[in-house]
Amino acid sequence: MAGGHSFTEYVKHHMDDRMWRAIEDYLSFIEPSALDLRLYQIKEIGEVELSDLEIRFVDVSDLPGSAIAFDVVVEASFTVHDADSYHNDRSEETSQWFMVRCRGSLDCFLGDAEVLSVDVYHTHNRQKERMSSGLVPIIYKEDLERKAEEFLRTYYKEALLQPMWLDPLELTKRMKLDILRHRIDKDMTVFGQIYFKEADARLYDEASDTAVTEHVLPGTIIVDPKVAFQRNLGAFNTTIVHECVHWFYHKKAFALEQLFNANAGRIECQVVGGIAGKGNDDTKWMEWQANALASRIQMPLSMFKRKASEIIRRYRDQLGVFELCDLMPFVIQELANFFMVSKASAKLRMIDAGYEEAMGAFIYIDGHYVKPHAFKKGSLKAHQTYSLSVQDAAIQSFLNPLLADASRYVYLDSHFVLNHPRYVYQDEDGTLQMTEYARFHVDECCLAFDLKLRTKVEERYHRECFLNRDEGSPIEFDIVYTGANAELDHAGRMKLLKEMIQDEAKTLESLPNNYTMAWKALLEWRGISQAELARRTRISEKTIGNIIKGETTGKVNNIVLMCLGANLPWDMSRYLLERSGTALSFNNPDHQYYSFALKHLYPQSVEEIQAFLQECGASPL
Repeated sequence: MAGGHSFTEYVKHHMDDRMWRAIEDYLSFIEPSALDLRLYQIKEIGEVELSDLEIRFVDVSDLPGSAIAFDVVVEASFTVHDADSYHNDRSEETSQWFMVRCRGSLDCFLGDAEVLSVDVYHTHNRQKERMSSGLVPIIYKEDLERKAEEFLRTYYKEALLQPMWLDPLELTKRMKLDILRHRIDKDMTVFGQIYFKEADARLYDEASDTAVTEHVLPGTIIVDPKVAFQRNLGAFNTTIVHECVHWFYHKKAFALEQLFNANAGRIECQVVGGIAGKGNDDTKWMEWQANALASRIQMPLSMFKRKASEIIRRYRDQLGVFELCDLMPFVIQELANFFMVSKASAKLRMIDAGYEEAMGAFIYIDGHYVKPHAFKKGSLKAHQTYSLSVQDAAIQSFLNPLLADASRYVYLDSHFVLNHPRYVYQDEDGTLQMTEYARFHVDECCLAFDLKLRTKVEERYHRECFLNRDEGSPIEFDIVYTGANAELDHAGRMKLLKEMIQDEAKTLESLPNNYTMAWKALLEWRGISQAELARRTRISEKTIGNIIKGETTGKVNNIVLMCLGANLPWDMSRYLLERSGTALSFNNPDHQYYSFALKHLYPQSVEEIQAFLQECGASPL
């Protein structure tokens, strides 16, 4: 379904004669004085002659079945003649706006369209069930729950009475729709189709690797089983409900398309979101509605809340864990299993239900699962995140001047975390970890980054799509730090930063200009002996001694490794590098990652940093 046509366009091209007759009939039944015409030369209105008519806009509202009501606002031009016998050759041109109220049925291509009334247009009272000019229902975000309940009351009432799995095959049976499981295209870019008229569907046969034709009747839903298999059973179920939404809400949009294009036969939904073919705003809204309503139909809010509350209580009793942040992955997984939907859908529904703790669950970065984390309600905007990949973190650190002062933050578990004992610590193995407090208060200790869609997926196709960074998500983002952090405890953070900066500044200011003495002062400040530094870096104690004494210039890799082994903040490391006779080259990709490690990984163990460099493809130190 390509789309691109409007009902206003259709009325202008096919109903202008009917509008003309309606205005002429109206003029024949009223007194000319009722027209409220603006006249400057005519004193007494005589004959009023319709000379031209222009359709300004059409407002459409939905009616049961295939019927629609539509108000056509027209501007009529008149030639008004003077009724005064002495001036009966005098005339004046003027115009008047009219409201022509109509209704008709799309199943007969508006052949039964009738004019209900004609009135002078003053103000326009818009209809309750309004439709776009493309005959797509106008559904606002705040109306989605109500629309989903209306759908369920029509076809699946029991889902509103108790929590249950909505069987998509039973739903299609009740809607008198047929399901055909068949490969749709070779590259698996389309996960579902729904046909509104009898047609020969062009499909893909995997065995012969050729296109095949399958004759289908109106109301046939074709689902690609391989696309669904590669994702999950929940995605398969949602695909069927998605197409049912198209059938229920978008038949009239399709009927309009057929008025212009008799060959239009189907809606074809793509895996990445959207409708295949040349789209327009109406086709995009159709896909947004189908995506948004499908999950709400499968998980009606009141019943979903009841089930979620039950599961949370049970897990708290079984595990003895109260924090929702830690329970959320278990709760989301069980809800996904119960309602037979994907984890991403269950996660988004938890957020709808008011559990913002779900926003920090089931996030995958660099192929790794990010530990669940939580933040104060309202602290993070829809297009922001606290979690970013190593590559994005490195790019922002290298290129974003707003992160020039972010060396107080360590990159840990896909977050930029404030390097303070309240938020980070070393476990028994010497591995740097976020504290429990930090995981439950990331708004207080982590930097927030803005997300922007990188792939050709419109945001409204995916309700809160920025939260869908699960392991199977096809969505990619550009991530940037804008300095507009979403943290609520800004004052507390600034106090901690001030304390850290003052302590480090005092130490830095007291450092001697002598290279050897500076090294000794910093190792003493950190409480690290040369022998301990040798153990951490696996550089011989003799080599370390020679480098510190200045007897050996030392390779840049060794000096960087020594700075990291001593857990020196960036300003101290830079101080030593400047006096060592060596320097990092930012034209060297390896050195770019070494610089990132010195700025944001210095509290971590050397083993962790070496693993990070290996994962990034950089040469080990």
